[in-house]
Amino acid sequence: MGLFDRVKDMFSGDSGEAPPELPLDVETRRAQLDELENALRDLARAMAGDEDRISNPGWRGRVEDLRFAANEAGRIAHEGFDRAALHDVAAEVRPLYNPGQVPPEYAPYTAQHERVLQAVAALRSTLPSESGPPSGT
Repeated sequence: MGLFDRVKDMFSGDSGEAPPELPLDVETRRAQLDELENALRDLARAMAGDEDRISNPGWRGRVEDLRFAANEAGRIAHEGFDRAALHDVAAEVRPLYNPGQVPPEYAPYTAQHERVLQAVAALRSTLPSESGPPSGT
């Protein structure tokens, strides 16, 4: 095998060896997906209830984005998922605002927003039961 073939294999991930299968704590992850779905639905419901803002297309679009992400979390929790699906659904959730000062229009939703962010962080974290075998054995 020449240098070009080795570099190609290195970047394509096609070295002939299957990557190690990391465990997935399905029950804990399913509970996390349920929490994310519920948190997203609560936030979407609260924002949709703001009659002054819901007529704004941008605001309405954010509510629809939250509902879409909630539906995705619920769907994969019931249909099945892998590690990539967990990261995909976590990536679909955009924060309402950047860290720091809360914009006045989002102040009434701070608690719901924080709940969503915590649920997303939980999905992105590695559980102790998913860390795989210890290295060096």
